[in-house]
Amino acid sequence: MIYDTLEHAGQYRKLSGNLAKALDYLTGTELETVEAGRVEIDGERVFALFQSYETKPENDRPEAHRKYIDIQYLIEGEELIGVAPLASMERVAEAVPERDIWFYEGETAKLPLGGGRFAILFPQDAHAPCIAAGECRPVRKVVLKVAVEPAEGTEKNDTKNRSRCAYRIGSGFTIYSVTASIAAAYHAPPFGQTNASS
Repeated sequence: MIYDTLEHAGQYRKLSGNLAKALDYLTGTELETVEAGRVEIDGERVFALFQSYETKPENDRPEAHRKYIDIQYLIEGEELIGVAPLASMERVAEAVPERDIWFYEGETAKLPLGGGRFAILFPQDAHAPCIAAGECRPVRKVVLKVAVEPAEGTEKNDTKNRSRCAYRIGSGFTIYSVTASIAAAYHAPPFGQTNASS
């Protein structure tokens, strides 16, 4: 997972060609002028879904995707998104492979979206978006869908190496556990710890 502000988006372009196209669109488009619906950027490899909806009090069904990376960005309003390592989920609640979405049961830690913040969510990142930050309010969001590309030098079926992905929060802060990164960002202990010491 990457969680950062739009002004730093360019530093993540080098992670993959598809991701670069998506970030270029995110930073180079007047998002406020785009109507709800799908926008093609590079066919099925990169496209954008513009959405308008009202946030909800809770989202207890974290989801994850296998073929696509999500970039989630609030154009208007603010919401919370629950995030956690996929490995920490208790079980699969529902699988809809034809839509590339799996729903899970498990705990997440909440991060704010809005105010220029974005989240990049990889296949190993469970996420529960659309949660109200206070009262339920209308928001406008764009979700960029980015087809997964194997890392350079990694075989397509090398799932062990493909799963070792750095997690980042903020500019230049890289770690290997999303729960630890969230804890560090918010000065709170990771899941399963009672204090901030490791």
